[in-house]
Amino acid sequence: MRNSIWTTHTFNGNKYYLLDFDHPQVEKDIINEMDSGIDVYYDRRWRLTQEFCDIVHEIPEFFKSKDILVVGAGIGAESVVIGSFAKKLYINDLAPVALDYCARQLLQNNISNFEKIEGSYGEIDIPDSDLAVACFCVYNSSTMKAMKALIKKCRCPVIIVNDPLPAFVRLLKTVKRVRRPLISEERLPCYLFD
Repeated sequence: MRNSIWTTHTFNGNKYYLLDFDHPQVEKDIINEMDSGIDVYYDRRWRLTQEFCDIVHEIPEFFKSKDILVVGAGIGAESVVIGSFAKKLYINDLAPVALDYCARQLLQNNISNFEKIEGSYGEIDIPDSDLAVACFCVYNSSTMKAMKALIKKCRCPVIIVNDPLPAFVRLLKTVKRVRRPLISEERLPCYLFD
């Protein structure tokens, strides 16, 4: 059995402690949550998330000293990296286990000024934030509808990073809010909705 649930990851030269998804306890907790009927999607760390974490370090002015809501946070690395810059962090997910593990990752990286918000990002009350961020949260029809609702009611700018899956492409075609690529679209589909 592995002793530590922590692994180290480096994003753009900066080291962070992240959970080891292959640790037996982490894997057991995730499977138990999925088996309980909570409609969540867990996976390994995606290339897209890794790339976005690097980008956060390249454009820190978008994140420094801001109150930031990360929706669909899961156990994602992006919350930890964004949290290292944010004044206050709000982490949201539908899955209680994911939120608890996300909070543990934040604390392991000496980030303590955060609040957990459980629920669908399309239905939550939006905290008073300077920025909302979603990383790979639009992958089917229901997540597309939830993101559309979030964008509509969120008064602050929203950054969405997502693979160009059919649901995400439909989202981009149907949302009327002004948006622009935050970085080169060839590098990563990352959009800022002003």
